[in-house]
Amino acid sequence: MSLDSPMSISELAKPYFKITSEQDALISKYIELVFKFNKSKSLTSISTSDQWISTHVMDSIAAYSVLANHLQFDKIIDCGSGNGLPGIVFSILSETLSIDLYDTDSKKCQFLKTVVHRLSLMNTSVSNTSILDINNVPRGTIFVYRAFSPIKLMHESISKHSTTHCYFATADHIPKYSNFREYLYELPDNSHRKLIIV
Repeated sequence: MSLDSPMSISELAKPYFKITSEQDALISKYIELVFKFNKSKSLTSISTSDQWISTHVMDSIAAYSVLANHLQFDKIIDCGSGNGLPGIVFSILSETLSIDLYDTDSKKCQFLKTVVHRLSLMNTSVSNTSILDINNVPRGTIFVYRAFSPIKLMHESISKHSTTHCYFATADHIPKYSNFREYLYELPDNSHRKLIIV
């Protein structure tokens, strides 16, 4: 399929992050794979690539820019990666990052492995297991959660790891923590999102 967005991903991403032509092509290929396998893997309810880009891809790019500008990290653990967001996009944006994609759904893990292979994302691994089973997390690791519920319960469950936890969310879904940093950013569709770092 061809992407139906009137603007390139690199043009849309300019307010957040400078995307190279190679990264633009890889993200476009990733989106093509999402829609190719969507029927068999139940990856998204969105029907057009332009909506996927503005709703999901720009969200991931903007969030990565916030993280890169405010934190130091070497590894990302994408919790409940599902269709690959934000982990696949993060992987494309930084070849030096180590990216681990975790999901308990075997069909979605098959899809993620296909994406990693076809895009030659050498810095990315896929694990068909629960993040609750993760041990020995190295320093410089960020746990990332996107559309993951319930946030508070999950955070408490893995708080044994003395590392950073980052949540994509709208204001209504943010639990009240006594110590957190909050970053607000606006997407191309004028929706506001928050990135909560605990």
